[in-house]
Amino acid sequence: MKRFTKFSLLLVSLLLIGIAGVKAELQTVFSIDFTSSTWGSTAITGSNNSGKGSNFSDLNSNSYYGYCGINPTTSITIGSGSITGYLEFGGTARFFLLPAINFIDGGTVTVEWGCTSNRSIGLFFSTPNTATETATDITGDGTNKGTAINYVSQNLGNIASQTFTIANTVNGTKYLRLSATNTGANPSAGSGTYIKSIIVKTNPSGPTISRTTGDAVATGMVSAALNPIVFTWGGAATDATLTWLDAAGGNPTAAPTDIQATKAVGSKTITIDGTPTSARTLYYSVVATDGTNNSTPTTGSIVISPYVTPAPNFELTSAASTTNQVVKDGNSIANITYNITNVKSVTVEGLPISVDYIFVAPVLTISGIANTGLYKAYDYTIKAIASDDYATPNQVFPETGTITVKDPNAKTVAFLYDASVASTALTNANGLYKLVIEPNYDAKTFNANNGNFSNDDTNDILAVGNYDLIVLHESLKSGNTLALTLGTKIDQLPILNTKAHMYSKTNWPAGAGNNGAAVNTSLCVNESYKTHPIFNGVVMTGETNSVSMGDGIIRWVDVTSSTTGNYIANNSEGTTATAVAIIEQNNNTAVDNNKYLLISLSAASENLNSNGALLFKNACEYLMGSTVFAATPTNINTISGDKAIVSVKYYNLTGIEVNENVKGIIIVKTIYEDGSVSTSKVLK
Repeated sequence: MKRFTKFSLLLVSLLLIGIAGVKAELQTVFSIDFTSSTWGSTAITGSNNSGKGSNFSDLNSNSYYGYCGINPTTSITIGSGSITGYLEFGGTARFFLLPAINFIDGGTVTVEWGCTSNRSIGLFFSTPNTATETATDITGDGTNKGTAINYVSQNLGNIASQTFTIANTVNGTKYLRLSATNTGANPSAGSGTYIKSIIVKTNPSGPTISRTTGDAVATGMVSAALNPIVFTWGGAATDATLTWLDAAGGNPTAAPTDIQATKAVGSKTITIDGTPTSARTLYYSVVATDGTNNSTPTTGSIVISPYVTPAPNFELTSAASTTNQVVKDGNSIANITYNITNVKSVTVEGLPISVDYIFVAPVLTISGIANTGLYKAYDYTIKAIASDDYATPNQVFPETGTITVKDPNAKTVAFLYDASVASTALTNANGLYKLVIEPNYDAKTFNANNGNFSNDDTNDILAVGNYDLIVLHESLKSGNTLALTLGTKIDQLPILNTKAHMYSKTNWPAGAGNNGAAVNTSLCVNESYKTHPIFNGVVMTGETNSVSMGDGIIRWVDVTSSTTGNYIANNSEGTTATAVAIIEQNNNTAVDNNKYLLISLSAASENLNSNGALLFKNACEYLMGSTVFAATPTNINTISGDKAIVSVKYYNLTGIEVNENVKGIIIVKTIYEDGSVSTSKVLK
């Protein structure tokens, strides 16, 4: 009896489908093969539209319009293929207007085409949807060509087929334009593009059903929510039905209890979802109907596999900035929180003293007051231990971060940068801010772009005593209004400037900025300044006192006779005799907190090594300290009073003039503007 019932149900189902008349998924509604030399019912003769036939829209009546040349006799060879009787795009702003197409839930347009040089073909909806185009619709300037459907670009070696897909949301009468171009999504140059045939298909006018989300063979896992599978009915359909089957192409069977098929008449959809409770394969069939006719059944399956324990998963629930934060000793850190799932246990190692964690599944919270007395970066590691039933039981999954504890009495620093030039100025791990400013000082950052900088910020920075140090990052543009104002505050405010190009501005000491080369990784300390506090602990090598700074970060200033200040270090490339990388200026008082240093930096390749970071740290401490370094001039690298240098000559010990780059003991003869002369012995 059971066998007879299943057979009867299947037979009835097949009979219903047969009676209704099975509809093809897509039907051809327009086609043309130009090799047949016909257009509609009229033969094509001549070229350049002259024999276009009655159904060929005339698009050559105005200079705004494109046109298509038709030549039924000439054969064009493209690779190993050829076209005889082709549609050719004649040139600028050329397109081919298809007749009205009544689309039902989208469709396809297939074009056989070739080109003798690199070209694109595209498909557009005409705007507006009328058969007669006007000059306002097609301007010839690459605008208002309609809504682009798709484009393909290739240099075809042979004639090939390209299918454009029309979205299933497209319904009703549409006019399509096929265009040719060599530059982009609008017709601009089509000559050299040849069309062999065009076929347009759409859905039949009867009821249709389509899978709009999911796969024909979907997969799932026990205890894991199934990815939804959605079917949408269209065309003349007024309803749809999903039937569960006992096998592929099998008989109807009872619906599963853990997987649901939910119908939504308003959106014309059936959605399959749920959470599987057992491993097996489910089969189904979906049919749309208009009450009389049925669509072709769409079938599918869902393969549900046994449950597999997933790996531990970290979900940060606090702000992203909390995982790497800076806090003054004695202050609370910003809480760090995670949701951590699929774990046996969680531990955290490397936290500062008095900062602790608690894990109450699934929430991990790291909190506390940093009372370390040791100011440094604490790198911590969160260790999530996988469950015993994971593929590798007890495997450790780590997540890391850093809490930097700094001196509670850290001095205040204003850090000026331009995010439009250097978007990573505050985040670059090897940059000046991350390596030196943020970990050691109470830093306030200013995106000092002229377009977003307020008067209040300017007044705040320029007020004497507000900041222990003002740092200008190299990303600031040389015409930055605030930076130019700071040029007038030398000897009034403590300033660390890393922008060499400021020297070309009148408010700064005279000179010309110089980018330097990307490979310039070091600077050379002048002998008189080897003991300068900024070099405390800094490694110097060779006769030139070379200091390695990092990967391509040093620029310099091409100084002139009117440039003021002490030239502490030169550019290591020695591109010019006046290429100076570090300049100091102070008023030479015994106690002075308003000193100025230029250390030329490149924001484009700001990758400081530990030596370079230490030099900048020393520079900050020196500028905020109360002592002033006074060097005894030993060569021309120091301006002498107000006297300008006219020329400098170099001699060996026998009195023969030599090049300035000669090594050993040389005599330097300096001639000043007032006619005075000074000589000195220099060891190079």
